[in-house]
Amino acid sequence: MKKTLSQFIAKSMALTLAIPQFALAQTTATKPSAVAPVAVAQPLKAIYLEGYVPTPQSTTKRVYMVINNGVIETLSDEQLTADQIPAGAIKITEKSAGAKLLLSPGFIDMHNHLDHAVIPLWKGAEGQFHNRFAWRDNDDYEKNVRGQVTTIKAGAKSFGIESNFCKIIQYAEMKALLGGVTTIQGIGGTGNNACAFGHLIRNVENKADFDVTTDARVSFEVINPVHGLMMQNHLLPIMKSTGADIDEAYSQVPQDVKDSEPFSKRFKPTELTNLVEIFSKLKGLRETFQNMVTVNPEGNGKNRAYITHLAEGKSADPFSKSEFKMAQAMGFAQPGMVMIHGIGLDADDWIEAKKTDVNLVWSPFSNLLLYGETTDVASAKKAGINISLGSDWAPSGSKTLLDEVKIAKRYLNASGQGMIFSDKDFHDMLTINAANALKLEKKIGLIEAGYLADIVAVPLGSAKENPYSTIVNSDSSNIKLVIIGGKLVIGSKKLVQVGDKVEPILAQQTPACAKLKGQVVINLGFSLQGTIATLTPLVHVMDGHITCADKLYQSKINQLFDTQFNPANRGQIDLALDAERFENLNFGLTDLLSNRQPVK
Repeated sequence: MKKTLSQFIAKSMALTLAIPQFALAQTTATKPSAVAPVAVAQPLKAIYLEGYVPTPQSTTKRVYMVINNGVIETLSDEQLTADQIPAGAIKITEKSAGAKLLLSPGFIDMHNHLDHAVIPLWKGAEGQFHNRFAWRDNDDYEKNVRGQVTTIKAGAKSFGIESNFCKIIQYAEMKALLGGVTTIQGIGGTGNNACAFGHLIRNVENKADFDVTTDARVSFEVINPVHGLMMQNHLLPIMKSTGADIDEAYSQVPQDVKDSEPFSKRFKPTELTNLVEIFSKLKGLRETFQNMVTVNPEGNGKNRAYITHLAEGKSADPFSKSEFKMAQAMGFAQPGMVMIHGIGLDADDWIEAKKTDVNLVWSPFSNLLLYGETTDVASAKKAGINISLGSDWAPSGSKTLLDEVKIAKRYLNASGQGMIFSDKDFHDMLTINAANALKLEKKIGLIEAGYLADIVAVPLGSAKENPYSTIVNSDSSNIKLVIIGGKLVIGSKKLVQVGDKVEPILAQQTPACAKLKGQVVINLGFSLQGTIATLTPLVHVMDGHITCADKLYQSKINQLFDTQFNPANRGQIDLALDAERFENLNFGLTDLLSNRQPVK
């Protein structure tokens, strides 16, 4: 039966949100997993810690703290007396650590894909892709990136903690941990939390890790361009002229159109019956989105944040340019939205994004490798956007956030924008900015009494040095200790307690990693080297778990700035094909959503 467009929209908006995988937004929902996830382990012993913390004036002050029951119980500017330190506490002082310790909140990696951690940098990424959908269809990517991960997953008998899949998650979190990351986003579906079993780092998607009741939702994307192209060029004209609903309109689309690219790849015969659901739920998503992203730290079942890829591609790519405007038109750009990448946004878009307090996760290394450019962070900062950093993933990203910071600084210097951010700004991106984006700013991101005890320490040299510069210019070899939830997980051999299980970070030392000789992982719960030995035969080339030992990784970074990312050598990629496909791309949203009620 024929329906008017307004009737169709009204019916669609009433639908309950249920998003199919890879269609619009794959969320990390709250369904219980087959294997219950385990929160970050509570400490076995209290810790007494002496060190120095940065001040807002870029100086340092000495502090004395007691860490107990996973939190910073006491933080004082004055040395604590013996009766203020719990009996049997591990004592970490300048003498026992062998250096003055400069303390930072643990770093927060706001964007990663942990299940790809074993794949080295993809040689096929040379800045040539128009948007994130282009490289997904690349044959070399299918063979050397996705294909390898798919093989490992297919070979896993289960997703239990002993499976090869979970070993990838362990490996990913260990890499991040060695760079000072104590919280990470990107574990994927809820069931994957079973792999993060309390020995490693906190996962953004696991609310139990933060002792909160509200979720953070994560998606690949909210809008797929091929679905939008079908809607704009074929379905919407039929719907507007005949009053047909989506499935009726789709039945009138000529078969030769359906069989042509790009539709032939997306709309397979087995998927045709889902077309109406896909577009209907897109409209329903607009209505229910406010329940997904409304900031409500008191926790009444609503979510803290909604994290999604958006506007990822070349800034001149028509789809990348239009995606934020589409998200706005559909009511997605609300407080609580955390946008990953955002390369397609211009200065005016960032001003609009600020009006609804949209957050940005910046991943410059991955952007440069895939698209040859990255986000206009200068305009984002000028608009007042809260910016954090994400390492993205092993095939085109950095190993750790400390690497990502250095690449970000190198990019800004190379492009004449070196003064945009101070080292304090970068430190904030690693810590409190990320915590603010996640609405966890009262839990993590600062060293304060009552906060979760997630701490990274590097050596403090001269009292005259800028402490923020010391931290962000550090690397894994500088990290003296990492504490997560009151548990010492990385430290020097001097800090090992009787009964601790320890393992070297590198099985075989190299001259480039000589400074790591005295560093160990403590009470890990599994063998790092055993995990590496299990995973190595499963991939063509195994990613190196630490920067100083990975020559391929380091050479790719240098190549990027010496040749590929050189303003003098950058040519204009021909966008004619995409321009033809996505010209004036707006999915007909002005007409389609003209009768919708505004999202409050």
